[in-house]
Amino acid sequence: MDKIVQRIDQLFDKIKNNDSTSYVSTALFILLGIYIVSLIWYYIQFGFSGYILVYFLLLPMAAVYYRFSMLGPMKAVEANSNYESYFQVDDGMYKRSKIQYLLDGIDIKLTRINSVKFIYLVLVPFLFVMLREILVAPVVGFGSLVFQLFLAAIIGGVFWIFFFNSDKEDLLYFEDDLTELMNNV
Repeated sequence: MDKIVQRIDQLFDKIKNNDSTSYVSTALFILLGIYIVSLIWYYIQFGFSGYILVYFLLLPMAAVYYRFSMLGPMKAVEANSNYESYFQVDDGMYKRSKIQYLLDGIDIKLTRINSVKFIYLVLVPFLFVMLREILVAPVVGFGSLVFQLFLAAIIGGVFWIFFFNSDKEDLLYFEDDLTELMNNV
């Protein structure tokens, strides 16, 4: 077995066993759970209103955004999942296909991180405003809502940009290695 195939297999194992991004989906479900409980609490306390409609519509919008952002990378991985079929036929094609499969897998992880980060950036400020309404007092007026969302975005939204970026570094390192290997095949 040549050195390139060994290096590809090493990276394959490292990427497959890298659980640094496994918490991202859990973090999304936790946010959605807290958001839904707060939404129910808001409805019990205030009944139906225009604000609850806005708060509620953010959930399907977040779900649709997440689903559509993941479609492209998932299709790419599926298209390149047959890299093993080239093993006996063409060594160069096998290496390139396996590298591309790994690059597409990294793209899925990066897309998941970016999608969840964006959902946190949007939902957390609305969650803060909703909780403020439940615990303190309802928001009166659209201008007040915009100001409070702006304030909540500064307090709770910006943090998520940095929180999710730390795991991207490992993936980008793997991506650089694979791109270099692809250029040498």
